[in-house]
Amino acid sequence: MKVTTRTRGLLAAGAYKLSRALGNPMKSVEAVASRSWEIAPGGVEPAEPLYFPEAHASRVLGAAFAAFEPSAVLTAIRRSTYDHAPTRAYALPDAYIVGHDVYCGSYKDDLYGGSSLRAWLEGDVDEVQSAVLASTYSGTRWFGHFLHDELPLQELVSSIGPGVGHLRTPFKHEPAWRSALDIAGPRMYACLRARELIWLDDKGQHAEKRQRYQRMRARITPTSSHERVLLIRNVKAGGETRVIENADAVNERLVREGFHLVDTGTASVMQMLEECAGASTVVSVEGSHAAPAYYFAKHGACLFYIYPPQRVSVQMPQLATFYGLNGAMFIGEPLPGSENSFRVDPDELMREIERAEQAARSRQRALSAVGEL
Repeated sequence: MKVTTRTRGLLAAGAYKLSRALGNPMKSVEAVASRSWEIAPGGVEPAEPLYFPEAHASRVLGAAFAAFEPSAVLTAIRRSTYDHAPTRAYALPDAYIVGHDVYCGSYKDDLYGGSSLRAWLEGDVDEVQSAVLASTYSGTRWFGHFLHDELPLQELVSSIGPGVGHLRTPFKHEPAWRSALDIAGPRMYACLRARELIWLDDKGQHAEKRQRYQRMRARITPTSSHERVLLIRNVKAGGETRVIENADAVNERLVREGFHLVDTGTASVMQMLEECAGASTVVSVEGSHAAPAYYFAKHGACLFYIYPPQRVSVQMPQLATFYGLNGAMFIGEPLPGSENSFRVDPDELMREIERAEQAARSRQRALSAVGEL
C-alpha cells in the first residue's frame, strides 16, 4: 500500500511527539542541520540615537515584553552600540511542514496559527527536492512583524530558492502590501515533504538586511502633500489594547498643528499611501498599525511613538533607525488601575514632537555633512 505524503508527515509528527514523551529533549536547528552557511555577516556598530525625553524615564513603569524590567528598557533606549547577528542558513534533511509546524527528526518549529481540519485535508500537499522556509511564527501572529520581519525575509528567500510556507489566513491588508512592495507570497501547503528545507536565521539588523529595507522602500513612490501624519487605530480593529484616555483632545490639537489624520483600520493600503507616502513626521501610538510608516515615510523622517507607561518597548523606534529613519519616544501618564489606558498632555506632546523633529533634521544635516546620505 502506497504511503501518502500526509501520512508521512503525520508519522514524522508522531515520532517527534513520542520522542519528547519518552523524555528526549528537542534538538536545535543547528544540531539537526546537515550543513549551514553564512549569508550575510553581522558586526558591532555605534547605535543611532533615539529621541527620548529623559524626564519620561520615571514614567516607564512596565515593559511590553514580560521578560524585561523597566530598567532594561531604559538601558536599551540609551545603548551606545548594536551587536548585529549574521544571517545564516541551515539545511534540514527530510523535513516536513504539517499544519502549522515544521518537523525534522527531533526538531520542531512552530509557525503559529494554521487552518481548520477541513482546510488541512483539502490544502496543497507535495514532495519537493529543495525549498526555503518563508513563514515565521511572528509574521503569522502579528501584522507589524509580517511587514518588518517576514516580508524582508521573503525578499531574501527569492534569491535563494523557491519559498514555501504553511497554510494560514492572510492579513486583511496583506495582498495590497505585497503588491505595493512587489513581494510575492510563498506557496502555502497543508503538508509538505522537502528532501532539503532551508531554514533561515534572519534576526540580525546588519548592513545586508538594511539594503533589503531600502530596496523595498524604493518601490513606494512619494505622492502625498502631507508633511505631518497622525496614525490612529480603532480599538475594535484588534491587536493589543493601548488607549489614550483623552484621545479626542490629543487628535484635535495635532490636527490644528497641521497633522493629517489617517485611521489605519478603515483606510485601504492605496488610500494610506496616497495620503502618507513621503511624510516627514509620523506620530502614532506604538503598535502593528504603525509599521507601514517604515515604508511610506521619506528618508530621514521622524517616527514618533507614544507609549502607555506599563507597556514600553524600544523595538519600533530602534527598528526605524535601520530603515534610515529617526525614532522618537513619548511616555504617557498612567491612569490608576489601568495598564493599557493612559493620558497624554496635548501641549507636552506637541513640544516633544517639535523637539524630536528638530533632532531628526539636525541628524540628517550632520550625516549630509560627512557624506553618509
